[in-house]
Amino acid sequence: MHPAALAPVFINCSGETLTISGSGGIATWLLGVAAAATDEGAAPVVLTKRHPSLPAALGGAVVIPYPTVPDLRGLATLDRTTRRVLGFPHQLQPWWNRRVLAAIDELGPEPRTVLLHNDPELAVVTSRRFPQHRVAHLLHNTNAMAERWHRPFGLHVRPLAISDFVARWSERAYGLSPGAVSCVHNGVDVALFRPDRAVRPDRAVLSYVGLFNERKAPDLLLRAAAELMTGTRPFEVRLIGARNYGTDDLDEYGVELRRLADALRGGGVPVSFPGFLGRVALAEELRRADIVVVPSRGEEAFGLAALEGMASGAATVVTRTGGLPEAVGRAGVVVERDDAGALAAELRRLLDDPQLLGERQQQARLWAEGHTWHHTWRRLLEVLSQDSSA
Repeated sequence: MHPAALAPVFINCSGETLTISGSGGIATWLLGVAAAATDEGAAPVVLTKRHPSLPAALGGAVVIPYPTVPDLRGLATLDRTTRRVLGFPHQLQPWWNRRVLAAIDELGPEPRTVLLHNDPELAVVTSRRFPQHRVAHLLHNTNAMAERWHRPFGLHVRPLAISDFVARWSERAYGLSPGAVSCVHNGVDVALFRPDRAVRPDRAVLSYVGLFNERKAPDLLLRAAAELMTGTRPFEVRLIGARNYGTDDLDEYGVELRRLADALRGGGVPVSFPGFLGRVALAEELRRADIVVVPSRGEEAFGLAALEGMASGAATVVTRTGGLPEAVGRAGVVVERDDAGALAAELRRLLDDPQLLGERQQQARLWAEGHTWHHTWRRLLEVLSQDSSA
């Protein structure tokens, strides 16, 4: 299939925007793949909801005002009815659906490929409203969906997922046949996330990127670091992120992180909290990293932070959760989840062996160069082309 023949419409998740400060992996996917598609001759249109801050610069974006919550006494009843009777995940979904369908209609009657993200119910509604379009849906997470939608989703929507882990989970959850959900892995911007050619300092830098919560488990890195305070190469720890996107308010878990950090500082290990960073600042920060650690306890759908660390030329250590092993392949180091001792042992191996560390860093960058957003776009074309020829 020629890229221009796809005529793609990418519909952002109803819970996300295209502002990096207020959104996450789906916004990164949209920006990366839309740019790659444009480079290769397609003209994607992105439909996304309005946000108080300026949307990220992206040609072809259509910004849709999100429905406002009505001031009604029966709002709780409306919410329950929406969930129980209609099977939608939230009360404003029917109104949002209408606005999205109207925006698609305004694009014209010519057949297009419409790709939705983490809105499987809207994908079904779209397929019914526009039978001339090919409707596909990319699952970025293990999304719950009311049972009434399972059958029409399997019959009328082309299901895709960002990892084999999410694909297999979705097949089981939605009653789909094995292999029904195709994997289209995430990518990375290797021009933005790139190694720093400057000479690295004698003190190694161990970095974490993500939200501060028990599921993401940055505390495991601090606990592992506590086992490395003596008898190894000097190092520092940098925890990049916040409790929520763009905010740094502390909860009980955040207080515990600070306590662990203070204990490390008392033992002579510098610990920094650079905060939640935008994409450019994050890329600059990751160029400092010798090792990036993604220590999640919960099942990660993929692990963009790992791939961005690898693109930055950092050796990358992840836990065996969800799609994380897929994200790093053989170029990364995988340890068992929630095991600070095992994480400390792998970090010690890398810190104590500069040659091994250098090899891991080179392998990480090479892996990332084979997993760019252009590769994601081409894989998407490949999957949809197979459907066309079937």
